[in-house]
Amino acid sequence: MEKGANAVLAMRFDCHEIGNIISEIAAYGTAVRIEKS
Repeated sequence: MEKGANAVLAMRFDCHEIGNIISEIAAYGTAVRIEKS
């Protein structure tokens, strides 16, 4: 769902291996709207 953000702050990646055949990768971040003052 688009919320109108134009930047991402505090990006984090997590990677886990499940067994020997499956990898799980997740990315988290805080979406913000930056505007000129």
